[in-house]
Amino acid sequence: MLTSFPSSKWNYEKAAHLLNRVGFGGTPEQIESAHGRGLDAVLSDLVDANDELDKISAPGWAHPQNLKETQMALQALKADSPERKDKMGEMQQMQAAQILDLRRWWLNRMATAKNPLREKMTLFWHGHFATSIQKVNNCYWMIF
Repeated sequence: MLTSFPSSKWNYEKAAHLLNRVGFGGTPEQIESAHGRGLDAVLSDLVDANDELDKISAPGWAHPQNLKETQMALQALKADSPERKDKMGEMQQMQAAQILDLRRWWLNRMATAKNPLREKMTLFWHGHFATSIQKVNNCYWMIF
């Protein structure tokens, strides 16, 4: 049976440990703030965080119009034409750059989001259920 954590044992080290476990750690100021607010307040903030506070803009290429334009340009070319092969090569290079950009975006989001628990749980479940770019074959669908 679980017992509640006694508030008499809540200290700076426990606050630091909590921030490490539920997120990606905290600065000394964040740890001090968590310690000062108390365990119940910190847990409430972590579980009931407002998603509106940390909107991190998606990369510029992650826009439905860009996806539509790329697909239309490819469809306009004949199946065996050299232009189509060139366009496919360009798209593969563009996708390689977008994969790196997507990784940077996600790492930045995890590091700076106001809700570290959500980000860490997203990372955890991503390892179990998410698919890879090899199966999706389009960065736009990976970001949303």
